Amino acid sequence: MNDKFKMWVCQKKTHNKWWTYEVDGNTVTTKYGRIGQKGQARSKTFPDSWDRDKFISSKTWEKTGKGYESVSKEKFDLLTLQAEIMGSGNKIEEMAVVLQDGELFCKVPNQAAYDPNLELGIMISFRLRDKHGATPVQILVFRGDDVLDLQFKRVLSMDAIRAKTKKLGFRPPRYWQGTFKKVDNSHPLFGMVEKLQEVLGSTL
Repeated sequence: MNDKFKMWVCQKKTHNKWWTYEVDGNTVTTKYGRIGQKGQARSKTFPDSWDRDKFISSKTWEKTGKGYESVSKEKFDLLTLQAEIMGSGNKIEEMAVVLQDGELFCKVPNQAAYDPNLELGIMISFRLRDKHGATPVQILVFRGDDVLDLQFKRVLSMDAIRAKTKKLGFRPPRYWQGTFKKVDNSHPLFGMVEKLQEVLGSTL
C-alpha cells in the first residue's frame, strides 16, 4: 500500500471539491466531497492488481480531465482551513499584500512586501455561495486595526501604472481604483471578519 499523500482538488468556476483514493490489497476506496467537509466514500474490490491499477489510472485521468489538480498536504490543509473560515460552500480566490494610495489599491510585488516604510495590508478576495450559486467576488483588506470592504470600479491602464511607478519605487503587478467602507458590527460580513481575524491575527 502506498502511504504517499494523494489528493486532488477542483476549484474551477464555482467548484470547491476534493477527491482521493486509498488502496488495501485489491480494494480501492475512493473518497470525495466539498473542501472542508468529511465527504463520502465508495469501495470496490478487483480480482487482481492489474484491474485495480487500471481502475485507479482511469479514475485519476477522469478527474484531471474535469479540472482536478494534485495538491500537497500543506496546500490541502490550507484550503481546509480557509473552508473552516469561509464555510465549505465558499472559497478564497486570492490573498495578497496590498498598498493603499488614496482611493487606489495596488498589489505589492514580493521584493516590496517587507518594506518597513510602506503601510501595507492583506487583501483577501472570495466568493460566497448561496442557493442560486456563487455571488460576485467580495474583497476585504486587513490594514492594521481596520478592515475595509472594497468595491473596485476599474483596473488602471498601463500608462497610469507607469506614472505611479516612480513615486512608489516599484512597478505594481496590478492597480485598482474603487470605493471602500470600513467594516463594523453592522456590516453583513462582520461575523466572517471576526473569524478571519481570529485565525490570521487582528493586526496584519
